[in-house]
Amino acid sequence: MKDIKKLIKKAERLDWGVEKVDENGYEFQKYSLEGQDFNMYITGDTAEEITEDIYDFYEGYDVSEETALWIDDMGHGKNGAPYHIEDIVEDMKYCKNMVLELYEELTKEE
Repeated sequence: MKDIKKLIKKAERLDWGVEKVDENGYEFQKYSLEGQDFNMYITGDTAEEITEDIYDFYEGYDVSEETALWIDDMGHGKNGAPYHIEDIVEDMKYCKNMVLELYEELTKEE
């Protein structure tokens, strides 16, 4: 448990909000470049399992699929997303990179 607390403090220093939501589940939250309230649910009983799940989230994050969720029938952003598709795509890429950067920082040796 000590390692998990250390991991959470490190994530918070990187401007991620982290909240324990159930027995072994954590909500990681950070705002994207365009102001999207980006969240990911991560599970693990150890710091190593949590970092592995963060990497799995990164690997499974599909920029095109996430972009499609924010585009209306006319081909523009909806629900507060940027108006232009290219800006939405860039924001989704930014989100994916945020996750990778978090993983890389959490797995660095101190």
